[in-house]
Parts: sequence; structure tokens; C-alpha cells
Amino acid sequence: MFFVCAFNVDALPSTKYTRSCSLLAPTEGQYDNSKVPSITSEPAFKKLSKANQFYADEQYSQAIPILNDIIANSGDRAAKARSMLILGRIYQAQNKFSAAASELKKALDSGDMGQQNEAAIKQSLAFLYSGQENHRESLKWMKEYFNGVINPPASSYAMLAQSYYRVNDFKNAICPAYLALKQGYKSKKNLYGFLLNAHVKIKDLPGAEVIAKEMVELFPKEKSVLNNLFGIYSQQGKQAEMLALAELAYLNGMWSSETNYKQLSSLYVNRGVPLLAAERLKEGVDKGIVKATEDNWKNIAINYQAAKEREKAILAYEQASKYTNSGKYLYKIGNMYFDKENYSEAIKKFRDAINKGGLNDNDKGYAYLWTGVSQFREGNPQTALATLKTAQGFSNVSKNAGQFINYINVLEQQKKAMQEAQLASSEIE
Repeated sequence: MFFVCAFNVDALPSTKYTRSCSLLAPTEGQYDNSKVPSITSEPAFKKLSKANQFYADEQYSQAIPILNDIIANSGDRAAKARSMLILGRIYQAQNKFSAAASELKKALDSGDMGQQNEAAIKQSLAFLYSGQENHRESLKWMKEYFNGVINPPASSYAMLAQSYYRVNDFKNAICPAYLALKQGYKSKKNLYGFLLNAHVKIKDLPGAEVIAKEMVELFPKEKSVLNNLFGIYSQQGKQAEMLALAELAYLNGMWSSETNYKQLSSLYVNRGVPLLAAERLKEGVDKGIVKATEDNWKNIAINYQAAKEREKAILAYEQASKYTNSGKYLYKIGNMYFDKENYSEAIKKFRDAINKGGLNDNDKGYAYLWTGVSQFREGNPQTALATLKTAQGFSNVSKNAGQFINYINVLEQQKKAMQEAQLASSEIE
């Protein structure tokens, strides 16, 4: 089961920046070619036809000298301009950037190409400069292109968006990208990515969220798209939305990395759901996706403990203890058994913790104190007194240990007195 897609194909993301977008060129009309000269020279026409055929057949070495001859020697303006155009296209195909740009500009400057060809030449120049990573020059020619084109295709809007984006003019990149989508551009994911990143760059996170949500609906199986929305939520501090999205991704099998499991667990911690925080992280460890480390098992144990799942917490602390030379986790287990009044197990774990070592003086003092108390409650007062005397050597529990010692001594004296009274009574009888 994946995300339900409620996307309307006629709808596009509406943000405060896309709402004001309007087409950058007319969608209807005709080019004015009334002043474009026709080829009047028959020799030039024949040569140009031959060169054009060589160009079509990719026999560039055959076409170039013919075109250069027309440019240098023909008096026919139209033939010369078209020869410059074809020569520019040939150099472009040969990846000869400077020569291609020079010939295309000459054709454009001739004034004999007509508006439609002029628009096409301007876009070709934009492509050339983009390929050379001269993005500002490429953007200049794309702007020139839109100043003269009629009904440009969606791909032209997409290219203009890319040109703005590449010069870090993110705000002006938004409308061309939006219009390209509106005009039916095929590569929707790339353009949505442009829109999303542009809104992020200009710090319009609410707008970015709108776009990211639509991307999730459009591309529900794309993990990167889901991560984008998660990141937008994160930047806005929307913990509840982050958790809902992460859990849905988990249920759909899309979050399967160690980072994903840890993020999901942390989100449950932040939302006050420690049981699921522990369960998700433990699942990741059990599957071998999350590394079995001291810290990970400790976090699992802490969250089980917070959820009052003591048995599960104890098992997790046992696992954490395997990755350290310290008895600190065994000490925690001892405390949990003590709280449950399972004194025999508490004694074992406190002893194991002390024997393993690595406890700080504070924990070590309490380990002896609670061991002594447990021994007393298990019916071993003399053993308890010996343990509590050891606890008196730790400043943090010395007072408590002394009080317990006094308490046990009083009880033992009372017990002895009662026994002596009973013995005396039996002798009188």
C-alpha cells in the first residue's frame, strides 16, 4: 500500500510566487517575414542546396568549403545569411563552440533571417553558452529568445528556469519552471525539483511544503521525494507531521536505512511515545539494519523503561552491557529488580555490577546500600550488616547506610529480647 494520489492533473502547486506567474510570450500570432529576402542567385541556390544535403548527411567536410565560398563570394544576401546559419549548425555539431557562436551571430546580425529563424538562433546561442557553463550569457540569450518568440514550447520555459537557477536567481526561476509544467513539460520530476529548491533557497518554506506534498502525491514510490518533504517539515519544526510521514514511509517499506530507523525512533521519543521509540529501534537492530552497539541498546532500554516495559528494558540493558567493560547497565538492572521487590535478582545484579567494575563512586555506593537492604529483606540480617558497613565507606550513602544499620540492630536487639523473654517464661513453667 502506497500513498493515495489525489493529484489533479490540471492543478499545479499554488504558492505566493507561482500565483502571479503569466506566460512570457504570446501563444498565437504570426512572425513578420515580409522583409526577409529570397535567394535570387541560381548558382548560389544550387551550391546552398548541395551544401545543405551534405549537412543533412553529416558530411561536414564536404559542406564547409561550399558554405565558405558562398559567404565570401556571393552577392546574394539571403544565400549568405543561410550559409552562415548552416555553417554555425555544423560547427555546433562538431563541438566547435567559438566558431559556431561566431557564425550564428553573423547570421543573426545580417538581419536577413526573419523573426522565426532569429528566435531559433538566439536559443541555439543560449544552448552553446550553457554547454560552456557561461550561464549569464546563456540567460541573456534566453531572454532575447523570449522577446521575439511566438508560442514557445514547454522545453523553452524549462531552459529559462534552468538558466535563472544556474546564476542563483532563484526567485525568477520559479515562474518559468511553473509555466513549463503548465505547458505540459514531460520531465515533471526535474521541474518540481527546481520549484522546490528555488522556494527553499528564497526561504519560502510554506511554499516549498506545498510543492513537496504534491511531489509525494505525484511520485509516491520515490524515497528521495518523501525525504524532501520530511526535510521541509524538519526545517519548520513540524514534529507531528514529520512523525506521521516517517511512520507512513516505514509502513510502506520505504524507510529501511539505519538513519531512517533512528530518525523514526527519535521522533517517537520527542512525541512522548517511548514504547514505539524502543520497538522501532529494536526492530532495526534485530534486522541487522541498525548496528548493535552499546548506545543503540541503551536507547532501546531507556525507552522500554520509560514505557514501563521492565522485562524488555532488562533484556535490552543486558545487551548493552555486552559492549562495555563497565557494570553500569547491570547496576540499572539491579535497581529495576529492587523496585519490583525481586530482591534475590537485585542482589545478583548489584554484585555482578560491582564485580564487573567501572562504576562511579555514587553508583557503587548505592549498589552496596541496596544490596544490603535486599539481603535484609531476604532474611539475612548479618550479611546485610556487613554489606551496609561497606556502603558506609561511600559519602553519598554513608548516612542512609548508618540508619539502616541502626534499624537492623534495633530489630535484632528486640528479637533477642523477645527470645530471651520467651526462654525465661518457659523455664518458670
